[in-house]
Amino acid sequence: MKLVLAVPVNLRSFARAAHIVLAAAASLLCMYLLFGLVGLLVLVAELLWLGTLLRKAAYGK
Repeated sequence: MKLVLAVPVNLRSFARAAHIVLAAAASLLCMYLLFGLVGLLVLVAELLWLGTLLRKAAYGK
């Protein structure tokens, strides 16, 4: 017994390709947001560490 779909084959393949592209774009967006947030936190930590080192060097502690 075959399953009959009302959607033509070429439209189904287009929908499948669109779904793959949408999933890839959503994945890239999530990765960008995640690593962007982590990168920002790392940058802040490095700047605080650098400021601490400069303060210690300036005051000779």
